[in-house]
Amino acid sequence: MPIKTLEEFTVQQLQILDETGKVDSDLVPDLSDENLKKLYHAMTLSGWRMLGCSIFSARGGLGTIPVNKGQEAASCAPSWH
Repeated sequence: MPIKTLEEFTVQQLQILDETGKVDSDLVPDLSDENLKKLYHAMTLSGWRMLGCSIFSARGGLGTIPVNKGQEAASCAPSWH
């Protein structure tokens, strides 16, 4: 049976901060220092909450939850107003 290609595609990625920590200044959002601190605080709380939920889940006190460690910005920043 011959092999046939079903689909070919590309994936685009928007990267504001590279692997070395350099930022693309054209893509930095216009946030005040106060809002930046609030967003950082929300991301920190999100990380601590995830840790607590993971521990609680491991003890059987919570259903299975997906681990979101390291993804705080991905979950907090889009909902920031």
